[in-house]
Amino acid sequence: PDMSLFRDHVLHYPEAISSQSQSELHTQLHRLLWDSDDMSAIDVQVVGVDRRTGSTGRRSVKRKARPLAGGLSECRTAKKYPVEASPFKLADNSAEVFKSQEELDEALEGLKSRDEKLAELIDAYSPPHFLLGEAGEPFEYLCRSLIEHQISTKSAQTICNKFILRFSAKETQFPTPSQVCKGTDDELKAAGLSARKMSYIQDLARKFDSGEIETEMLMNTGNNDCHKILTQVKGIGTWIVDMFLLFCLKRQDVLPLADLGVRRGFQKFFNLPALPQPEQMLHLAKNWEPYRSVGTWYMWRMAASSIQ
Repeated sequence: PDMSLFRDHVLHYPEAISSQSQSELHTQLHRLLWDSDDMSAIDVQVVGVDRRTGSTGRRSVKRKARPLAGGLSECRTAKKYPVEASPFKLADNSAEVFKSQEELDEALEGLKSRDEKLAELIDAYSPPHFLLGEAGEPFEYLCRSLIEHQISTKSAQTICNKFILRFSAKETQFPTPSQVCKGTDDELKAAGLSARKMSYIQDLARKFDSGEIETEMLMNTGNNDCHKILTQVKGIGTWIVDMFLLFCLKRQDVLPLADLGVRRGFQKFFNLPALPQPEQMLHLAKNWEPYRSVGTWYMWRMAASSIQ
């Protein structure tokens, strides 16, 4: 069998993903991730996949955590070990987006015709309108994501405003990568950034400023390749990239395998005895392709609902 390693993000989300507001949900997702107290555990397992039958076998492996490049970085109880990007296929390597409300409506109708139970959720909850419209600014989105790390919404907003005003006279004019690269450590520290966050943001700015990462490149790069590119930045792991693909680039086929809210939604939706593992989620969501972002939205709704 083809043996692969994966690391399961052991997170704990309070039962707080209940807001119907998409922007509030996004803020909650960031805070729940960074405020988690259960990120110290990394469960490493060996999964054997039989290519002929598709069946899997699993055995646990006790392995000492080690520093890994490109993962979620240094959460409060994570013993300073970032979480490695999963080698499993995180999403189809396309860059497709919904170009209109009509396209989203067609996707919803298609999913309803394929999955009767999902149809109940689609009828019960508002559609994922956040997938429509123009893509956001990648550097700003990723920079704000790093700033929000482990702090309250109010503190994050205060620091973001101070950070912006270090480089611009207007709070609405986010600094460019070049401006951030020219900023001194003292200037960044004065905005309220810790030394660790400064290093993350400086690394992100350097990669954008040097052309190693380009906005246009990200806009036109497939989901898997975006993961490979962005997880090379300090402090950015698979969860942040998934949220970036969903909320900034508005990709239509993203399935965040590391998100506990989504995993809880899967457990309830498919009536599973335990939280699903990545390869199981990929199998169960196969019928939702190429609209797994829509399925993701409704798994968040399922996780927060009383629907059984």
